Formats: sequence, C-alpha cells, structure tokens
Amino acid sequence: MSKSAYPDLIDALSSINSIGFTTLQAAAYIAALQLGEETGSAIANASGINRSKIYDILNQLEELGAISKVSRENKPRYIAVSPEDLFPKLLSKFQEHLNQSKDRLGVLAENRVEIDTAKMTITKLDLRKIDLNDFEYLISSNERARTELIDIVNKESRPSRKVKLLDLNWANPEGLILLVSDEITYLLPTPDGRTVDSLQFNDPIISTFFKAIVESWWIKDIPENVQREISDGTLRALYVGKSVQMNFQMQGGREYKYDRPVSFSVTDKHLTFYYLGSPDPVIPLMALSEVKLLDDHELECTFTTPQGKEFGKLYFQMVADAQLMKNLLDVLSPKIE
Repeated sequence: MSKSAYPDLIDALSSINSIGFTTLQAAAYIAALQLGEETGSAIANASGINRSKIYDILNQLEELGAISKVSRENKPRYIAVSPEDLFPKLLSKFQEHLNQSKDRLGVLAENRVEIDTAKMTITKLDLRKIDLNDFEYLISSNERARTELIDIVNKESRPSRKVKLLDLNWANPEGLILLVSDEITYLLPTPDGRTVDSLQFNDPIISTFFKAIVESWWIKDIPENVQREISDGTLRALYVGKSVQMNFQMQGGREYKYDRPVSFSVTDKHLTFYYLGSPDPVIPLMALSEVKLLDDHELECTFTTPQGKEFGKLYFQMVADAQLMKNLLDVLSPKIE
C-alpha cells in the first residue's frame, strides 16, 4: 500500500505545509516588491538567488498569486502583488485546506479500524540477529543513528540497495530509528550496544501509515510547475521519480551527494535532480561523454567540455523499478560501453 492509501487525505494534509513561502520564495518576493516591475535577472541580482533558479521560483510565486507576469517587447517582467491583496488570499487558501483536512480526517476517524493495543509492545532487540533487508525503509533522525545501527548488525545483514535509506537531518544528537516492513515496524533509539529496547508494532495498518507519510513527503521535491510541464508535454521527461541515490563530483568544484533517494527527471537534453524543490544540479546530456554500467545497477557517467576536458563524474544507484532503468538506458545507450 503506501501513498495509494487515502491519497486525497494525504494531499490535503501535505498541502497545508505548502501555503506559505519557502526561504527562496520569500527573498524573491521581497526583492520584487522593492523593485517594482522588473526582469527575472534583476530580481535574481537583488535577492541573491542564482539566475538558473529564479524563473522556477517566480513561477511558483505566480502560482501562489504573489507575482504577476507581464510581457514587454516580448520579454517577461514581474510585478509583486501588494501584501494587502496577497495575504488575505493566502489566509483564505490556508483555511480552505485546513477545513478540507479536518472534514476528511473526521470521516476517517469515524470509519477507522481500531488498532489492537496488544500489537504494540516494548521488546528487546538483539541487533546481531536482525536482518535489515527484511525492511523496506530504514529511516533515521540523523546519519549518526543510522551508522551506529549498521555497524552493529552482521555484515551479511546490512542493507542492500533494495532498502530505502532516509536521514531526516535532525540536529538532536539523541537519534531515533524507524524500521518499516509490510507487517512490522520498530522504533528504537540510537543503539550503544548489541541489544536495545524498541517499540514494536505488529500491524500492517501502522506500516502503511508510515510509508504513506514518507512517500508523500518525497513527492513534494519536484515543483508543481515542472510536473505540469511534463504532464502537458511542454517538458519531455523519460522518467520522473524518487528513484536514485546520487553523487556528482565536479573537478575542483562543488560536490553533490544525496544519500537518500532523490527526485529526478530525464529529458532529451538534461538530467535534472530536485532537492527541496529546486533543480540542483542540472546536467546537460550533450556534455556526457561516457557511461559505464557498474555492478549492482550503478551508473558512472563522465562529463567533458567541448574541448574534451573532464569536468565531472556522476554516480547514481537505481532504487526503483526495472522500467526506470530501461527508460534511462534507452537515452544513454549510445554512450554506454
């Protein structure tokens, strides 16, 4: 089951979190408010936002009703909607989503399946006897908690690529770990020894609940305007999904490394990875000079300048279905050894 369970309710609840501005949206709106009618480049300069991101952010603000776009001499210019007009609309939208969520939760509560409290127990786990590959998700509040757990379990029981790893980047050093399978879920603290007291849930309803929350959160990465462009055919995408663990290293420059599955789209021109709603990085396929299919479904892509100088390598590990791999290999196949 997963996010297919109660999709309307999940959409309603997750939409409450998307009514306000992100940090970048707020910076762009304030800059546009100060500048008056201006170009995207001018707003990028005033807000300190990279030009490669500013138009996506302005489109998001337009969807929120915070920015109006006009055309002057066939060039787009942007005008901030006044706070007096904007905030009543945001408040109304927030109240609408809140009411929808309240109504749907009420219906669900009236028809819920009661969870037997006997199925929730405190148990002492022997971590040397547990196989992490029995679980679909290993969710940790921080990387240290996950590392401590993996170091204790037997080597043959450490998670393979089929286990989805997610770190929530929680700053509190007292970490928590959630192990989720179809039938059983464990909640445990960062282990400091072989055995650990854990809260055990023997109920598939609870597993479905946790999966739905995690997967609906991941889907928020891809901006809505990009999803619409893909749907209406404006943007050709061979695949979009929460499907890879990615590491992109640029020679002498920035390194991108996502240890959890990240959203990405593949078009006939770019590989684009989305993190926290922003396309970062966007990698041109024309710069792709070589692709190697490594063991365990990992791809190594080498990127070079038109002069033949290597400027980066991309490694990504497939953690999705076989169709994704087929679609990706179809577009990359001319360059695969």
